[in-house]
Amino acid sequence: MKKSLIVLMFCLVFLFLIINYNNKLEFKKNEIINNKSIYNLDKIIIIGDSRMEFINNKKDELNIPKNIIFIAKSGATISWLRESALPELNKVIKKNKKYKNHVIFNLGVNDLDNKIDIKELANEYYHTYKSVIKYNKDISFYFLSVNPIDENRIYFHFNINNKRTNKKIEKFNNYFLNFVNKDDLKNIKYCDSYNNLEFYLPDGLHYDTETDKKIIEYIIKKCIKIN
Repeated sequence: MKKSLIVLMFCLVFLFLIINYNNKLEFKKNEIINNKSIYNLDKIIIIGDSRMEFINNKKDELNIPKNIIFIAKSGATISWLRESALPELNKVIKKNKKYKNHVIFNLGVNDLDNKIDIKELANEYYHTYKSVIKYNKDISFYFLSVNPIDENRIYFHFNINNKRTNKKIEKFNNYFLNFVNKDDLKNIKYCDSYNNLEFYLPDGLHYDTETDKKIIEYIIKKCIKIN
């Protein structure tokens, strides 16, 4: 009887240890899932010009998460957006259908180097973006403001007759924001980095490394709001 009691107690202790171990494993598993980086679950696709292309070129130095995908080209204008960027975006979206996709558009500064109607340019950009947005209602789209230049530095560095000004950039951003606010699309958001970040532009147009970091952090934490 005594021996049977000891065996029973031993079995109960053993069972308790097994259950406790499994619970710890399950807790650990849930803990890993709950704390798993959102970067493994979401794809962030950034479409831009040389400013974004240069960030992409420094992605290892900047430690940019691998889930961030760049579609960017130096000197990009609205023509490049229509002819190259949007077809490439459609391919990327199709490839990453199983993920939650966030698309950030950041173009316009190169077009402003021409003598154009700024309101009409903003309108063209908005409706070009909208041609993709309205067919992808399950995707979140973000418009990152066209960010400032340093007018004096850009002239002396590139030795060109630069027609871009911060006044023109601000007008473009304001017109574009008005189009966003008037629309009833639910999956769009405007992100005003122009007024919410400090920029350092060594050549007047492109950012230094610290500004690159600020922009990516702003996109992730303030624009998309992934923590």
